[in-house]
Amino acid sequence: MTGQDFDALFARLSRSAFRARFRLGAKETSYLAARGMDVIRSHAVDFVAQRLAPSEPKNDGKQTPMRGHPVFVAQHATATCCRSCLAKWHGMQEPPTEDIRQDGHRCGAASKKLSFMAPPSIVQPVDVRSASHASP
Repeated sequence: MTGQDFDALFARLSRSAFRARFRLGAKETSYLAARGMDVIRSHAVDFVAQRLAPSEPKNDGKQTPMRGHPVFVAQHATATCCRSCLAKWHGMQEPPTEDIRQDGHRCGAASKKLSFMAPPSIVQPVDVRSASHASP
């Protein structure tokens, strides 16, 4: 997915009152600052692998908490939190690939959104291709 594709996606998502309300709280911002964007991006890959990739995810449709980790907030903001949101907002009917590192769209959307949500002092430039290919 290109930067322009993400821009179009984020424009659509911003028109949803539910999606637009997600912001990093003090706890998530502190966690992000302490660990850094690279670590948080690797968490995004891990969470997608654990919560969306299984053929029958635990608590399907409710597997991503609303807060408590910067990635959870970004997943809800980008509608990459569950399979039904992926289908509705991204047109993705199929489950994630077995090799989640090749699944750049799901991880890249959350990683790019985090770069907008985080304070500028924490953010490093985001290359969504490398964000999605980080080792879990």
